[in-house]
Amino acid sequence: MKWQPDVSRGTWIGERLDRGSLTASMHSVVPHGFEAYARVFHPIEGQRPIGSTWDEIRRDPEAWPRGWEERSATWHSLADEFGVTWHPLVQWGSIARASGEDGNWNGIPGPDGWRFSEPDQGSIDPGLLAAISRVLARFTSTPEAGQVAVWEGHGGLFSNDGFASITLYSDDELQPETGAIGIVDVEAQVITPPPPLGPEVDAGPRLLLPGRAHVLFDAGIRELADDAWPDRAPWVREPGFAPVTPSLVWPEDRAWVLVGEIDYDSTVIGGSAELVAALRATPGLEVEAIPEGADLSSLGDRLNA
Repeated sequence: MKWQPDVSRGTWIGERLDRGSLTASMHSVVPHGFEAYARVFHPIEGQRPIGSTWDEIRRDPEAWPRGWEERSATWHSLADEFGVTWHPLVQWGSIARASGEDGNWNGIPGPDGWRFSEPDQGSIDPGLLAAISRVLARFTSTPEAGQVAVWEGHGGLFSNDGFASITLYSDDELQPETGAIGIVDVEAQVITPPPPLGPEVDAGPRLLLPGRAHVLFDAGIRELADDAWPDRAPWVREPGFAPVTPSLVWPEDRAWVLVGEIDYDSTVIGGSAELVAALRATPGLEVEAIPEGADLSSLGDRLNA
């Protein structure tokens, strides 16, 4: 994986997006023109206290449990739990509202004392991306060649404007009125660390799409199909932190495209009908086929309005 300054490799995507549309179609970020589309729902993480209950913690914050249990849940299972009509365009807001709490306190309640947080937006677990990529690699003639686009707005990832450092100097004497130490002098300075990926990338060209600017990298889908892909991705800055997953991925032959829009709680993939069927049949993925022109906005769930 390496930086790709030739952003013209991604201009075909912009040519297939809606611009200035008054609709809420997903095609403001997802290219038109594919035979079929899949919606991969981001997992929902749940937890419950050990040796205590949520009500006890709510009443007494010091009544801390002995530990926590954690598990993942599917959108479909929680929709069934709360009587939400399941369909490919269901929205998390519909499930949260049906729970009666709208996610306002430690997520929404589930069965058996579990509470579930809202799904991640714009990024997914790197292992989940690898699982998706293993399917995608079977549906391209160029699995070794392709592009990855990463949104430049991820905090400090590409451009650092610096941060302020303020130093206070005191006279070390307590003020009789307040008991505070008197401030004699204040020194402020702006510290600007070097660009994380180097000045060439920092100042380099961007793939400009409606409302978004991206940095391009060369990456075949087989590279992302390896669970250890974050170890080699140049945009992954620090070990131990959740790596940023790409906003866009496509192979050289453009057989499909993966879109991880930063405001979406699902990943959308356009490709062949066979690809969508293979994704739906993959264990560990929650996937539904969605039509071209689908509305994935918060108002798109008309069956549970």
